[in-house]
Parts: sequence; C-alpha cells; structure tokens
Amino acid sequence: MFNDQASLRIGISDIFKTQRQYTSVNFGSLQYTDFGTFESRRVSLNFSWRFGNTKVRQTEERRHGDADEKGRSGG
Repeated sequence: MFNDQASLRIGISDIFKTQRQYTSVNFGSLQYTDFGTFESRRVSLNFSWRFGNTKVRQTEERRHGDADEKGRSGG
C-alpha cells in the first residue's frame, strides 16, 4: 500500500460471543446461580505508516570503530 510505506490491518475477536460468566454460590441456606454474557466482540482497524529512508546501508559499507582503533595503534 502506498509503495510499501503503509499497512492496513483488521482484527476481530470473539466472533461467536463465546465469553460467558457462570457463578454458583452454595452458602448454608443461600443458593445463588447467575449466568451472564457481556459484549466481548470487537473489531479493530489499524493503519500504520513508515517514515524515513527504507534503504539502510549494509553492514560492510558502514565504518567500524575497531578499524579506527587499529589505524591509530599502528596495527
């Protein structure tokens, strides 16, 4: 997308609404049972853009500090 500078992603979670809550309490003469669901379905859309230069110099082309040290020490 846009010369490989941007990307677009879509994410979906819990499509079938499978997250449920079940509570059962038996405490002496108290018996309580609760079964519930909550809105857990979610859709997200993500757009990202890469700034800057995409052409990074290779490691061999870079100047290393150890080569400078060798030159200064005479080695």
